[in-house]
Parts: sequence; structure tokens; C-alpha cells
Amino acid sequence: MTEQATPTAASDLEPVPAEQPTPAEPWGLATRFKTPTSTLGDPHQVASGRHTPPERFDPDNSWHFSDLASACTVEGADAASRHDPWWDDLWGAGGGASWTSATTAARHMAAGVGELPTQLAMPEAEAIESFCSPSSKRAAWGSRLALAGSLFSWRTMSAQQAAALTGDAGLTSPLHPAVSAGFASHLLDLGVFVSGLNRASFLTGETLLRPSRSTVYDEEIAPRLTMPERVAVTGGLDWVHTAQWDQHNVLATELGLRAAEYAEVGTVLGERFCTVDLLAGSGLGRTPIVGDQRSADLCIVRPDGMRVAIEITRTISKTFTNKVRKWAQLLAERPMAISGLTVVFVVMTPTARAATYQAIAAACKEFPGAKADRVAARMGVASWREWFPSRHRICDAFFTLRADRPIGRGAELWQPADFLDSGSSNLAVPFTARDRAAMTAVISNAALLGQTPYWLRQRGQESGDVPAMWPLLLRDAGVTSVPVPTPARPNRTKGRALGEAVGAAGPTGVPVRLRGLA
Repeated sequence: MTEQATPTAASDLEPVPAEQPTPAEPWGLATRFKTPTSTLGDPHQVASGRHTPPERFDPDNSWHFSDLASACTVEGADAASRHDPWWDDLWGAGGGASWTSATTAARHMAAGVGELPTQLAMPEAEAIESFCSPSSKRAAWGSRLALAGSLFSWRTMSAQQAAALTGDAGLTSPLHPAVSAGFASHLLDLGVFVSGLNRASFLTGETLLRPSRSTVYDEEIAPRLTMPERVAVTGGLDWVHTAQWDQHNVLATELGLRAAEYAEVGTVLGERFCTVDLLAGSGLGRTPIVGDQRSADLCIVRPDGMRVAIEITRTISKTFTNKVRKWAQLLAERPMAISGLTVVFVVMTPTARAATYQAIAAACKEFPGAKADRVAARMGVASWREWFPSRHRICDAFFTLRADRPIGRGAELWQPADFLDSGSSNLAVPFTARDRAAMTAVISNAALLGQTPYWLRQRGQESGDVPAMWPLLLRDAGVTSVPVPTPARPNRTKGRALGEAVGAAGPTGVPVRLRGLA
């Protein structure tokens, strides 16, 4: 038997030329990504932001994910095993999926259109009991909490991504008890990619998951959870129903997972924890930002606490320019030392790339910020294929989140910067927090959330920096330690207090369900 090579870290590898794909037909991916000559322009046009600079697309200097050591150890759920949500071209026109909820499934079955496996067709009340009944195995209950938390934050994901986030390899199957009970209880919907070759079944590894539009969490599930468990699912926020953009959300989930797997990050946050208010208002202890419902698609937090809000841009709408303006205005109003906030736009197509460069240049000119805290130094743009040049391949630029900033002059307006580098090179984006503890608190607090990739949660727990929730419950109950009842017959305790350690057993501790996901 041939000995399997041990994956190595990116820093220990030399670039390996990628195999060149067979030329695609006129409307294939190759044509979709070919950089139009009209976006190159002359130096004066580039300097004014009217056109994009040449793209750093270099597939010959990249690695396959399988060449790298992934932090995700779940079999079949690491980046090398997951479907590539962009290069596999799994989506139909518009980037939408075909979804089935428990309600529509019941109607289809009644009409004789199809049938469901027994696990997915259980009565709603039974499904709720199944989902909310902690298993004798602690890991199974934690998997349910992590799944609900991932759905709440990331909104839409593949079954493979759910397995990677939670650490439960079984979630790649819709017949997993947590998935089937979640579906039958109306907590989540199941979907499939739209394709002429699709097997018309969501009982495959390509299954997609999203929260259902129901009130079951608020009315049936949340009341059965302890406070630390509710925090693990929603972080104390309301369970809300927002618009779903299938391909967009799956791309954001994939980008967050890849950053957590291969880059040096503090943590990653899904869309629900990336609202403008959490990034720049109440999340900083400032006055809440009311009326602005915008959210970044995800946020990558550097180990020093600097936030890199990511906006994935696939198409350009009429409101796109205003979105960029609002981000620039927000950065101008929130000093870097206090908010640690930066924004990187990740564009998927050449058309979107050209418009994004132009919009950012204009916005930074309109909202320049303070002289020592320029907005242009905090806004960047990169293309997906500059980071991921082909299927399951990754470039150096992604390890440091390299992106262009409009901080130069003349023909050299756009300058590359490494948003994950805090100061080891001339491309670094430095950050000196006014209150470092306040900026890095999100890293330890995120380890309490089910939406956080399991290895980052484990790392936080092992560091001992993650705050415990149960002391707050004791404080509210007016006690300072775990209550231990007085023995009914003190004369038979042989001088040992009830709850005291005996032999190999430790002293009475905190009930498991008061520990959240710890």
C-alpha cells in the first residue's frame, strides 16, 4: 500500500503550474471570465478610476486545496472535497436553487406528485420533540445547536458546508436526524441546484439548506433552550426572515470557510452578525444605528481585532453605487482606531469588476476621511479568480486577502494591500486599536456561537478566553457558586459535604446544558 503524503502548510510549498483546461465553448466559464479589453484603458483613465487596472490572474502560480493542510478535519467536508460553488457552475440563470419546505412537500404528496422518506415525513410535533430533545450523546445535541446557529447566521449553505461548520460529518445527508427533524418541524428547507443534469432529488451530497419562513423557532424551539443555548443559536439577536439570495449566500459561506481553513484569522462572522449596527453602532458600544438594515455578506476578523467586511458583487444593480457611497461614508464617520473596520469588495465578473473600481474611487473622493485616517486606505477590491483561479485552486493572494486600494496618485492610483497582514511587509494594513481588549473580544465571544467553524470554537475553548454564560444565571438567582443542597441526614455523610469530590469523580459542576456549546 502506498504511503499517503502529509499535507503541508502554504508557507512550505512552491507554486505548481495548474493543468490548463480544454478551451470552453463560446458561452462557457472561460468566456464569462475573459477580461474585456475595454476595461484596461490608458494610464490616465486608470488613475481617474474610470477603468480597472490589469487583473492579477495567475493560475500557474496556485495550489490545489488538497496540497494544503486544512483546519477542517471532517471527512468529505474540507475545501478540497466540497463542491466549488463558482467554478463547478452549478447554478441556473439568476443563481437560484429549487427549494422544498415541509409545507410544500405535504401538498405535493397529497396531490400525488412525489413522496418523502419516512424520516422527512414525520409529524411536526414529533419532529419538534426530536430536534429539541438533547441526546444522551452531548455531541449530537451540540450538532443541532450548531446547525441552527449556522442557518441563522449564514442563511444558505450546502450540506457539505454545514458539516464543515458544525464538525458533524453526518450532516452531509438530509436523512441525518438533525436535518430530517429540522425539515419536518418547519425549521429549515431543503433545496437542490438547478441543472438540466440534476437528479431531481435533495437526498444527495449537493443538498442545500436554508431557514424556513416559519415561527417555529420563536414559538417552539427557543422556549425549550437554556440561555447559553439560545446565545449559541442567535447570539441574543432576533430570529428574522430576510431575503434569500441562494448563490450569493453559498459563496459567502464558502469564502468564510476557506478563510477559516487556510488563513490566519481570529474568527469569521456570517451575514446576520455583520449588520451596520453591529459593525459600527451598538456592536462598538455606541449609539445604535437605527433604520439602516444593510449587512456585509461576511466579516473576517484579524487576530488583532481588525474587521474586514466582505461584499460579494456578482452583478451591478442601480443601487450599487449608493451602496459603495454608504460604506465610504460610514468609514469616514467611524475612526479606524475605534471601529477597526475595513471593507473589501470581491467581484465575480469582469463587468462587475470595472464598475466596482470606478464606484470605490468616486466614493473615496467624496468621503476622503481624516488625513491620518483615509477612507481610501480602508476600502479594497479583489476579484474571485485572483484568489481562486480555477476549480479547487488557491493563490497566495488569498492567504493575506490581497486587494487593491485607491491610495496612490496619477497612473499609480490603485495599490495592492494585504488586509490580513498587520505589519510584516510593505503591503500591510496596520491597525492600532484604542482599546485592544474591546476589539479582540469578538474573537473569544464568537466561540460561543454555533455559526463559528468548529475548529475556531475549539481553539477558543482551549485558550480559556471564552466567557462562561452560567455565572450570569447564578448572579441573577442571587448566588455566587453552584448550589449544593444540605444533606437530609447529615449524620450519615461521614463528614463529607454533599457534592464533594469522591475518588476519581470531581466535585459537583455546572449542568451540561448551562454550558452552551462549551
